[in-house]
Amino acid sequence: MIGFDYTAETVAENVAVDEWLLTHCATEQWPMTLRCWIPNHVGVVVGYGNRIDKEVNQLACDMDGVPIIRRCSGGGAVVVGPGCLCYALVGSICNQSEWATIHGVTNWVMGHMQHMLHDVLGLQVDCRGTSDLVMNGLKISGNAQRRIRNAVLFHGTFLCQFNLETVSRYLHHPSREPAYRDGRPHHLFVSNLQVDPFQLKKGMMAWFGATEDGQFTIPVMK
Repeated sequence: MIGFDYTAETVAENVAVDEWLLTHCATEQWPMTLRCWIPNHVGVVVGYGNRIDKEVNQLACDMDGVPIIRRCSGGGAVVVGPGCLCYALVGSICNQSEWATIHGVTNWVMGHMQHMLHDVLGLQVDCRGTSDLVMNGLKISGNAQRRIRNAVLFHGTFLCQFNLETVSRYLHHPSREPAYRDGRPHHLFVSNLQVDPFQLKKGMMAWFGATEDGQFTIPVMK
């Protein structure tokens, strides 16, 4: 597996890099790639099918200068920022048979993430909803995927030492929610792992064996 430890300056640039990696993988048939990045600033990232006016408190974002970015994958709106670890796994279904279906890749990645958290941090987490990771009933990671031709992007965020108050400030209650949420507001639904995101990044890269930096030439993201 290729390791790619790269954080762009803005959240929008980082979201664009994930999408670029997916296109790059599909075109060049790269081996599976794990990218990790830790946001420098707070941003709201919405799924490609989200209605921003329904999911996001645009007034609060405007007041605080928080950007709203649309990603290429599905799933709901999330807030990211310092204290989060974001990751992207990009691979070809030709090289990984489990990635041939939506459920197959979800089960593959979620299973590996559960084992990684146990082996690296000694934590027991469950997979709930479509692709949430949950500890003690509270969500610590949300994930989504995008599929094109023969390649898949599966990416997500781990809440490590994040300011959770920003979630309630910038997001409305979601228009769609998993049954296990049971109507809980944000502050009763999400939680931090209470681990340094840089420590988790190092552990994740090592656990997946993603120790060789990929030789990518990142284009200028706008």
